[in-house]
Amino acid sequence: MRGFPYQQVRTMTSKARFVPSEGYYPRGFTVTGLHCGVKKDPQKLDLALLHSKEPCSAAAVFTQNKFCAAPVQVSRAVLDGHHGTGVHGVVTNSGCANAVTGTTGLANAKTMARSFEQATDTPAASTL
Repeated sequence: MRGFPYQQVRTMTSKARFVPSEGYYPRGFTVTGLHCGVKKDPQKLDLALLHSKEPCSAAAVFTQNKFCAAPVQVSRAVLDGHHGTGVHGVVTNSGCANAVTGTTGLANAKTMARSFEQATDTPAASTL
């Protein structure tokens, strides 16, 4: 993964106990966390990124609410468009989803996914 031009990627040492120090990790996957501004404290990591060089099968369980948040709508569309295959990444922030954000919220969710895809040289519409 090339990384993001505006953020220095770092790890959260207080959570290191949750990361196995030995064993095997899936080949071809990259995972990181960084601060993107969702949380006020710049020391808190508030964005998690998972990237796969190869396309993956994926499944998700979403809310049944008719007024679901924009990221849910975007992720559903990606999964439906690929029939659960061809997914390269997952972007997750630590904020609460506001469900009625209209076209601006939908545009922001798409921009978040597209930014990740551009930064990782990933095919378009392959990020949840």
